[in-house]
Amino acid sequence: MEVDGYSDKPAVLCEAWARIGEPKSAQRHKIINDALKLIFLEKKLGKVCRKVIIFADEKARQPFISPKSWVSACLKEFKIETELVKLPPNIRKGLIAAQKRQRR
Repeated sequence: MEVDGYSDKPAVLCEAWARIGEPKSAQRHKIINDALKLIFLEKKLGKVCRKVIIFADEKARQPFISPKSWVSACLKEFKIETELVKLPPNIRKGLIAAQKRQRR
């Protein structure tokens, strides 16, 4: 299994998501899968790890921190943090352009 970020000391497991804008329903499952992966890996490592899902955009992160969301409650229950990383404008524009090309 691979994660987007790992540290042994301190023990940290990270997954990152570059989505810009509000996620579609099916895209939300990616974050749920990532959270489950982090929980599983922590158990397999046999030690407590800081578990973090990193977002590139606040709108993409919002459904996972909303007090009305069961997924948000689940992330909190399993001590999975969400962090927002501010991207440079040129990288953000590139991601938006890539997302437009991916639309069906």
